[in-house]
Amino acid sequence: GIFEPTEIQKSMLGHFFGSSKLDLLIKSQPGSGKSLGYIIMLLSHYYANISNLKREPDGMINCKYLIIVPSELLAKQLVNWLKELSQEKSCNSPIVSALCETFETVTETPVCDFLISTPEAFRTKLSQGCVDLRGLEHVVLDEADALIKPLKRFASARQKEARLKHPVIAMTLLNEMMKTISANKLFHRPRMIVSSATLNRLTRDQLISSGIVKDPIFFEDKKPIVTRHENLNPSESKVQHFHSLLKDPEDPNDLVKTLHKIVSSNSEKLGAIFLPAAQSKLGLCELLKSFPEFSKYSISLLCNFKPGENSQNRILIASDVDCRGIDIPQLEYVIILDLPSAVENYIHMAGRVGRTGQASGNVYTILGTVEDLNRFTS
Repeated sequence: GIFEPTEIQKSMLGHFFGSSKLDLLIKSQPGSGKSLGYIIMLLSHYYANISNLKREPDGMINCKYLIIVPSELLAKQLVNWLKELSQEKSCNSPIVSALCETFETVTETPVCDFLISTPEAFRTKLSQGCVDLRGLEHVVLDEADALIKPLKRFASARQKEARLKHPVIAMTLLNEMMKTISANKLFHRPRMIVSSATLNRLTRDQLISSGIVKDPIFFEDKKPIVTRHENLNPSESKVQHFHSLLKDPEDPNDLVKTLHKIVSSNSEKLGAIFLPAAQSKLGLCELLKSFPEFSKYSISLLCNFKPGENSQNRILIASDVDCRGIDIPQLEYVIILDLPSAVENYIHMAGRVGRTGQASGNVYTILGTVEDLNRFTS
């Protein structure tokens, strides 16, 4: 049902299939189609370069296109997209495998065309000597800032020391891959595609200075990601942003009452509640199910939701980490519990609604203290 590329997809496709084969850095607001764009790019590249030569399986993991993602939820989504977009070309359909901590199909088909993996799982296999990098042509870093986690420019000496002792796994993995590739003349350097709605300068600089990305083309859309409600252009996204302050953040009844007010004002719609990673998703599920006000609602974890399932009066519970890159077309409102730890986190949580082809949605933030309210409104 998609007939025209978005502006960012036009830019991506133009640069990808242009005369130069430079690395790409992509920044665009949530829901603008970045992930779908690079999936289409890579599938088009795959079909244009199908080779009849197939290497014999030797038990080693080998792929042409490696997509590194921060969560299993996003990995599953991309696997489904790749299979759905290629299912009509059954005679030459690409082999798609996944490699995550609890979701793994690569053992069945170690020689594959597309491999979607979390950095921890892929690094484990690499360190065990189970990966052959010879056939690797493209590497995608989706939600790159969540993978790289760059230190702030004014990080303290203590923070820098802690980072040296405990480096980010994705950076360790990428450095090890590049070292292996550069040391072996049989290998060629893969093209890097780096994408995120919050692809900041710190992330870009770290990838370039470490040699993981070389002489890249950087492009972004110039649309504001969060616009004040009174200045919204009718032709732009019609996402509305609301916030409220709990009377007593220690009283679960107060939270449940506030949540019910929001949910009931979005009757029969599919909604999601995002809470900090340190808080229990199952605990919130059980809390809401214990109140009669929520008896008519189906409450479950986002990771258990399958596209196409009945979404009326359904509430999905997830952490702020889970939401990165996830596309749920039926989702019409989002509730954010507590002050997000960073503006970028708010952007990603709010960005689950008002996506391409959807245009509208509501975002509600529930705050616990006056200090949080002051920070949020500023």
